Amino acid sequence: IVTSGAGSGAFPIHYDPEDLLILQVEGTKRWQISGPPVANPVRGMPTQIPPNSEPIFDEVLAPGDLLFLPAGYWHHCESGLSTSVHIGIFFMPPALVHAVRAIMLPFMNDEVFRRPLTRLDGGTTLAEAEAELKRRLAEKIGALKLEDFVARWHDVAY
Repeated sequence: IVTSGAGSGAFPIHYDPEDLLILQVEGTKRWQISGPPVANPVRGMPTQIPPNSEPIFDEVLAPGDLLFLPAGYWHHCESGLSTSVHIGIFFMPPALVHAVRAIMLPFMNDEVFRRPLTRLDGGTTLAEAEAELKRRLAEKIGALKLEDFVARWHDVAY
């Protein structure tokens, strides 16, 4: 992330659903971190309202400084007097919601599951479509092995 100009920030106060490791590369950047954190955040969850609290961390990072920022912590950063560059490495641990998404993704390739329910044809009723959906979901859930999912997380992370 590159920012320039005293006090300019890349983003308004926010939290990330991933753990972050920040390396300050050039210039300086003031980091303000506030709590309480959003518990176990994941992408796509409902928008949260930032807390109205004093920062629990308020420091300026210089080149070579590292900062670990756990997922869910509210933060904001501002450039120092000149151009500022930091590198952020994101770490996203698997959660149950990710396993559910992985189960659902193959259905996107199946035309039957993409058909609008208001356009059922061939005499298919909503009750029949619902029964098929429940059968296929139960089949996928029954085959789920979280140990395998976690072992191949790096292949499916998104």
